[in-house]
Amino acid sequence: SSGINAEYGGRMVEIDKKLFREVNKMGVIFDIEWLQLDCKHWIRHKISSANKSEIEFLFKECYFMLKKLERRVYMDMFVNRLGGPDSTELLSKYLSDFDNIDTEMVYPLLQLGGTNAEIFRKTISESISNSPSLSKNSLFLLQNINLRACFEADQDGWL
Repeated sequence: SSGINAEYGGRMVEIDKKLFREVNKMGVIFDIEWLQLDCKHWIRHKISSANKSEIEFLFKECYFMLKKLERRVYMDMFVNRLGGPDSTELLSKYLSDFDNIDTEMVYPLLQLGGTNAEIFRKTISESISNSPSLSKNSLFLLQNINLRACFEADQDGWL
């Protein structure tokens, strides 16, 4: 069955992923603590057991919660579990259109990539080579990236 399945007492057991965003939004907007807690448990479970086909959905949901609902904890959970070297495919997808993505998304992508110096170096290089000036995203990336760590991780690429 789809939708929300609930036990007596209003406790959410499972939610269809197509409805998660709206249910979570209701919990936040109407300050329903049990619903917010269950949504947090639901997303934590989904993140911890995510297969490759679910990763982008989870990233989009965590980003939505960060941007629209000001709930950073979800993106932190996502980054802690799925960030680093395993995130290259997801990063590549978003960074391929780097100058056109929402600048607010650059920081979560930086978190997700960690010290993946090569992908950020390539992104900055491509952005600079495609424009006579720094885009707002390139400027933000350069201001927030740990250049020292990136240089140490990929010295040849930055020279």
